[in-house]
Amino acid sequence: MREWRRMLGSRLVFEFGILKFSLRLLVFLLHGRVVAAMHATWLG
Repeated sequence: MREWRRMLGSRLVFEFGILKFSLRLLVFLLHGRVVAAMHATWLG
């Protein structure tokens, strides 16, 4: 029973890490798109 709980905890930590990574990637992509749009408006 204790092993099952430890496995569940590590699974939750793993999924939370993936969620944080995907959110960070999404923010990075959105930031890049905003910067590209600003450069396009300034240069164009």
